[in-house]
Amino acid sequence: MTAIEIQAVWDIEAQVWIATSDLPIGLCVEEQTYEDLLATIKELLPELLRLNGFISAEHEIPFHITASQNAVLKVA
Repeated sequence: MTAIEIQAVWDIEAQVWIATSDLPIGLCVEEQTYEDLLATIKELLPELLRLNGFISAEHEIPFHITASQNAVLKVA
């Protein structure tokens, strides 16, 4: 299985990380910390792959997260 590409973006207004991926269908995760985001992805990814027919038994699931975060720095 090739690595699943996941995009994670920091929403500065909502103060949350949002992760999405084209595969598997339905991956959309929102968490307040990057660590929580990663934990939720690891929890949901196997089930989404099973539900979408990508896997049927125990597998290693490689994935790659590309994260971006915009920030504002106030200088006095």
